[in-house]
Amino acid sequence: MHPQKYNPPDEPRLYTVAEVAHLLHLSQWTIAKLIREQEIRSVKIGARRLIAQEDLEDYVQSLRGVASPSSAQEAHHG
Repeated sequence: MHPQKYNPPDEPRLYTVAEVAHLLHLSQWTIAKLIREQEIRSVKIGARRLIAQEDLEDYVQSLRGVASPSSAQEAHHG
């Protein structure tokens, strides 16, 4: 019998500053600075600052100079 495959929920995955720092191999201070400078979008829930997976992907794509589908759509409608 095969184990069931995990299907993540449709809601966006939210990462903590520490998780994003680990994923990008940067310090938490650097991630906080990028958030302050609005290089990475984030949301605040209570005292916690969280970064949606889509916003993290947008940031990485921006480093490559490639517009993500979500940012291209915003530019088109904005």
